[in-house]
Amino acid sequence: MEIVTKEPLQILSQLLIPIIVVIVTGFIQVIFKTYLSLREKNKYIKLLKVNFPSVEKYLDTVKIYKIITVYCSSYVYFIVGILAGFLIELILVQVIAKIFDYILDINYIGNLLDLSSDVVILNVVAFFHSCSNMGILIVLLIFISWCRYLGSKKLFIPKIGEDGEVKSSFVYVSFWVFIGVVLGLYIAMFLYFTATLYNLSIIDNNLSFNRERFDLVYKHLMYLGVHVIAYIMGFSISLALIVVSYFFAKWFNESVIRSITNFYKHDLPYVKIKTETGEIKGQFRGILDKYLVTLSENNILKIVQWDKIETMEISPKNKKENYIFNEGFKK
Repeated sequence: MEIVTKEPLQILSQLLIPIIVVIVTGFIQVIFKTYLSLREKNKYIKLLKVNFPSVEKYLDTVKIYKIITVYCSSYVYFIVGILAGFLIELILVQVIAKIFDYILDINYIGNLLDLSSDVVILNVVAFFHSCSNMGILIVLLIFISWCRYLGSKKLFIPKIGEDGEVKSSFVYVSFWVFIGVVLGLYIAMFLYFTATLYNLSIIDNNLSFNRERFDLVYKHLMYLGVHVIAYIMGFSISLALIVVSYFFAKWFNESVIRSITNFYKHDLPYVKIKTETGEIKGQFRGILDKYLVTLSENNILKIVQWDKIETMEISPKNKKENYIFNEGFKK
């Protein structure tokens, strides 16, 4: 038995403890910095909403959109998509089963190929699962058609009504439907596959794996490469659909926020911000970021951190395009 002396343990502790301290300290600093930034932002946002109705309306519009579309509707339609995908797979399985039952004669095929009926049934079931796995191709075709429709109708560009309301939020939730459909398909396929393994006695009531039975089934499985390719293709297409749908949803959501900002940007107030390093001024262009506030003056964007602001003077724009700074927000 190897004996570990105290000296190596001391060396190890001397190496690990500083590393752990550095990691924990850095993590605490990040959390503290985030907290300070959010605290400063919330303080200024609260004052802005109280003193400037345009800011309040802008933020309320964004908030309503996020609550209704991003936080509620997307989850509801995601669940609807899962149920739809599960139902699609059930229907597809029934259709394929009826087709196989109609065109295949197990005894005839067994006599023709000199195989037992059990072996024929095994390979028919394997082929059946491979076909049902490729049901994702139907979803892929629908997804491509839907994207082409959105593109032809220019619905990828968010529509904002005269009151600032988002008119095309259904585009965002539609991509969550596709994600749900793909997951629903695979839930159904997993249940069917598990039931098949149970019927073939590869797994028992306790979900224990029967290796001997598996080897026997594997020995009589024909065209294994075809089944592997079918499953790999189905999984790859499914993964690609989920990733593409997610990024489309994320991109459209960001486009909606930008469109809402553009709708209200001319009504946002002007600001003069003083920091330790100097002074910047301009019209608000971005106040939604956790860490940064963005201003614009003469088509020049200026960015400053919320927690770096010492004094903020805010005013609407007068008719002569001059600043009238009559409100000051100070720490």
